[in-house]
Amino acid sequence: MSLSAANMSRNFIILFHAREGSTAIVDALSRHKDISVPILEELDRFWINKFYKSNPDFNLLNTMDKIFSSNTFDLGDDWGFQNYISSNKRGQPVESIGFKWRPHGPIKDIAKIFKKNNVQVFILARRDFLELVASLAISKTAKKGAAGHGHAQFDYANMSEQEQASYRKNLETTMHRVSLASILGIMFRRIAVAIRFRLFALRLTFLGVDIKYLFYEDFRDEPEDFLNDICSYGLLLQKNLDSLTDGQIIKKASQVPARDRIIDYDRTCSFFVVRILRKIYSYLVIEKVNKGS
Repeated sequence: MSLSAANMSRNFIILFHAREGSTAIVDALSRHKDISVPILEELDRFWINKFYKSNPDFNLLNTMDKIFSSNTFDLGDDWGFQNYISSNKRGQPVESIGFKWRPHGPIKDIAKIFKKNNVQVFILARRDFLELVASLAISKTAKKGAAGHGHAQFDYANMSEQEQASYRKNLETTMHRVSLASILGIMFRRIAVAIRFRLFALRLTFLGVDIKYLFYEDFRDEPEDFLNDICSYGLLLQKNLDSLTDGQIIKKASQVPARDRIIDYDRTCSFFVVRILRKIYSYLVIEKVNKGS
């Protein structure tokens, strides 16, 4: 039995894709006194192939089950937890255990693990498709930082206040030129992701797993309400009395919308094909969710 099941609370998984604020959300949740986030992205397919493929003892389902049962993770490089989780409660008795995850693997067996460990599944998305696409386009064209990645928030997290101010100014004033072809490619790929997540959610629901949808814009606008809603409605935990965002490691590096940092982005988005793709995304991610289907 998982640590949380004994206390009638719920464990959780946040299904996500890039540029949806998932790292900041799970980092903030880790600051709740009753929640442990023992890993960041170590169970993604990419990291499994990179670090654990040669390990004959590694098994995704057994590893996931062990994390929920014991709040431990002791494989491989373990890079995410060491660098980007604010509150370390790994291995300690807690009410709820969870992490973010890009779904892959045998869905029927995954559903069994979720039900066995009383897991609430959240699907994270963004309502503003054009801002999401702009953010992805900038991350694609931006130079990789010292750590070898293009994620500004990770570099930002390890800077002094003076360095952060200079870094933020550079981010917010640098303009990017992105072609229509690149924008369309990103849009098609994210619509494919939305379809895949929709089908994954439908299958999990059919297999008896509870699904709830989260939107990044709600976290951006009212972070404490957003996080407390997850705790009180999704995880059956008491609302946290202290702020979960004050002092957290991961913060948004730029306050200027990504769409304002791409040259002629509004004109690019006025093309007919872009407007059609925006409507398709809206139907898949917003309208279908609002209808509860």
